[in-house]
Amino acid sequence: MVVFSLKIKASLVGFTALEPFAGTDDPDFPYYFKLLCTKCQSLSDNELCFMLNGACKVSYQCRYCGARGTVSMLPDYGEPHTHKHSLKNEPTTLMLFNCQGFEPSDFVFAGGWKATAENVVCEDVNLSAGQFVISNEDKPDHRIFKLEAFFKVVPPRFLQR
Repeated sequence: MVVFSLKIKASLVGFTALEPFAGTDDPDFPYYFKLLCTKCQSLSDNELCFMLNGACKVSYQCRYCGARGTVSMLPDYGEPHTHKHSLKNEPTTLMLFNCQGFEPSDFVFAGGWKATAENVVCEDVNLSAGQFVISNEDKPDHRIFKLEAFFKVVPPRFLQR
């Protein structure tokens, strides 16, 4: 078992926090990324969707070498990306994934984010364009940009609570 953390970085202007949005109609945030086969090093052609209440454990077979493996989500390890992280250019851990036979790769920023400011809460924010901007004549701009995502191996000692 190898555990990977999904880490993000983003520049926040006017916003104080960015996090996956748990809506009332669909309370599950979709994580989209590709899988890299640890046997033949080939990358899946398409992104797979992982959701805690849906497909939280996926069995997958490499279409190139036939290797089989699984990827599952480990809940309760993530935190919002805050303005403080943004100022320090520090990454934030969103979610952990237990991977056997595959490694996560190429996370896709899509819809379903929540951006919070002092007097503004934006739900179901779409970051697929690589940014999100609110311009208003009465208030200063609110922007999210310079989005980065990467996966990092988590040493087993950090998983003990």
